Amino acid sequence: MNNYKQFRAVDYLALARSYWEERKTILIITLIFGVFGLIFAYSSQEEFVSQVKLMPENSQESQLNGLSGLARQFGVAATSTSETGIPVSLYPDVAKNLVMMKQLMNYEVSIDDNNQVVTLKDYFLRPAKPSLVSTLTKNTIGLPFRFIKWARSKLPSPSNEMRIQERTALVEDNTIIQQFQDSEWAMIENLRGRITVTQDVDTGIIIVEVKMPDPLLAAKIAAQVVHFLTEYITNYRTEKTRGDVEFIEDRLAEAKINFEKAQTELASYTDRQRATTRATDDVERQRLENEFSIAFNIYNIMAQRLEETKIRLQEVTPAVSILDPPAVPNKRSEPLRIRTFLIFCVSGFTVGIVFVNLKNRIIKYHE
Repeated sequence: MNNYKQFRAVDYLALARSYWEERKTILIITLIFGVFGLIFAYSSQEEFVSQVKLMPENSQESQLNGLSGLARQFGVAATSTSETGIPVSLYPDVAKNLVMMKQLMNYEVSIDDNNQVVTLKDYFLRPAKPSLVSTLTKNTIGLPFRFIKWARSKLPSPSNEMRIQERTALVEDNTIIQQFQDSEWAMIENLRGRITVTQDVDTGIIIVEVKMPDPLLAAKIAAQVVHFLTEYITNYRTEKTRGDVEFIEDRLAEAKINFEKAQTELASYTDRQRATTRATDDVERQRLENEFSIAFNIYNIMAQRLEETKIRLQEVTPAVSILDPPAVPNKRSEPLRIRTFLIFCVSGFTVGIVFVNLKNRIIKYHE
């Protein structure tokens, strides 16, 4: 055991001595990696993150108990509802659905000092000045991908006539289909990667983060995402109740017409038969009065039902409070230049160590 420990100590000393003898090689490789790290850090596109904090509704109970009690005093039986909303765990999927992505692609933004207005899609598709890193990557690692893309462009694609027939068939099925081009799909994936929606488990706060190359644009897109998210949640929660309100409003309008018609007929008959006392006249008057009473009761019931439904609509509308509104960030989130430089230096040092080990093994093998 002592001989083994002594052998291991000698082995480590020899290994350290070999590293020291090859310190120039390790240092050169580390410096090369460090230079590439600096180039990568200072040529990468800057990104800015705008953050919004939301507090969703915590319970499904009515938030208008005072209003409901006031309504009951006037004879309107406003009842609470058991409708449920979208689970908070689905908020990230809601914020990144295709409808939202399509709206963002068509969202107009101003660029340059001339306040030129373009869509967000055109903003990302505009030709950008290539950086040194992107140029090197494109002409080295990216060559196989460029060849594959070129080969795909040469393959035969379905004719326009076939596409029109397929599109017509989809329309005949009354199915809502979202159709995008390849560039639009790439844009959708790009936007989805720039939007992050998380929840703080301890506090229940929803955190929406949007990353963009421009700080003002990041804040604007964050506001758009929050607006769409709250609107989608509200529409989902209140869709059925809003349909009930529209239905009852239509029925109330019909009941009002019938009530006014019965009221007019009763008044006209009373004026015509004011001086007569025949029994048949009494029967006709009673019939008209019954129709008037029924029409009035229906109109009154529908009016009360409409007020109940409007109160329920307000009750089921979710309350999403904005704790921290979107703000224009004053510091970039990417690239982290010092960290990038250190990572490249550590990688270069590791590569230098591996190179020295391989070199020593090759020399020993040939000896």
